[in-house]
Amino acid sequence: MTKSELEEIVISAYSMYNQILLDVDRKNILRAWWEILQDLPFGGVKQSLVDHACISQYMPKAGDLRRRHLDSVSTEGDPPAPLVAWSIVTRTVEDSNAGVTPDTTELHPCIVQLISQLGSAVYGLRNATDQVAFMKTYEQVVSAYQQQKYKIS
Repeated sequence: MTKSELEEIVISAYSMYNQILLDVDRKNILRAWWEILQDLPFGGVKQSLVDHACISQYMPKAGDLRRRHLDSVSTEGDPPAPLVAWSIVTRTVEDSNAGVTPDTTELHPCIVQLISQLGSAVYGLRNATDQVAFMKTYEQVVSAYQQQKYKIS
């Protein structure tokens, strides 16, 4: 994306939300948005802005558009919620213990990373205390995944 294309996106965002981009703030706002969106394609960010405007009454921040665009081109989808992840992992372990070879190719990368991180301890997950520890570890894995996914390259 070029700086003139970025300026078009910023002006469009302000216009869509009936906001005034003051000349005093223009330079700082453009610089801040540039730092976050410069490595993304103009068309994708513009479409993300339009999509956001259709569903949200609040003007997006540059980071909102970055996440929306990267999510739209991702094939992995959002990481499962912690309780869903717990259910998936315990079911996978039960299947494995029953002699069924689990198909890990369909698991979200966060779950695969978590299973790898827990190692053989994953086979001992049983009670509420295990679930709480699992959730804390899973949240750390998801946080690291999101930092990697949304980072500025």
